[in-house]
Amino acid sequence: MTEQDWIREGATVVEYSHQFNAPDGITRAKVAKLTKTQIVLDNERRYRRNDLRLVGQVHNYSGYNELVPPNDPRIRDVIAERKLRALVHRIEQIPRTAYGKGADGVLAALDEMEKGIRATRAAITGKEA
Repeated sequence: MTEQDWIREGATVVEYSHQFNAPDGITRAKVAKLTKTQIVLDNERRYRRNDLRLVGQVHNYSGYNELVPPNDPRIRDVIAERKLRALVHRIEQIPRTAYGKGADGVLAALDEMEKGIRATRAAITGKEA
């Protein structure tokens, strides 16, 4: 088994985008075609076979795109960070419903926050809340 056995026509791969000034990103795609030097995805993006970097992109100080297998640990990290940002956004909205409702409203808001935290933790770990 070679290091790149996960790259074959029809296989699901992940485009990992590392940006130095923004959160990392991922995009799932399928391998549409393999040439002698390139991996062509179903979204028409092309990656070099020798280093799995995006064709036409050189490593620079703003970031890079790289093709990785679906089980790459960085994917879980990106998904976890996305879920955390979404949770923070939801939590920021909850107190608006509690204002003017006294202690009961505040306690209900805290319950909603805890529920969101448990659901996010479960989504990241893969364990039920």
